[in-house]
Amino acid sequence: MTEPGVALSHDLIEGYDVGEKVDAQLDHFIEQRHEKRVKAEGERRQEAAWKESERRAEAKRRAQNKADWLTFHLESAARWRALAEAQARHHEEQANRYVS
Repeated sequence: MTEPGVALSHDLIEGYDVGEKVDAQLDHFIEQRHEKRVKAEGERRQEAAWKESERRAEAKRRAQNKADWLTFHLESAARWRALAEAQARHHEEQANRYVS
């Protein structure tokens, strides 16, 4: 007579090994089919279209960013110029107080 649970444990482990082998065979089969398709077709059209879409979107973002920085610096220059002119006028007026 065998110990209780030994036969059951043995069957589960043996079945588990078979399942692992089947999984490994399926994985191998899927990988082979994928590699064969890639060699025959190259990248999928959908992926290529996505990459092109991303490239266009990035170019659009860069152009918008460039335009935004241009606007920022031109407006900043105008603000500083106006401030400097106002400061210069103020000091000229103050200086005129001392001319007489």
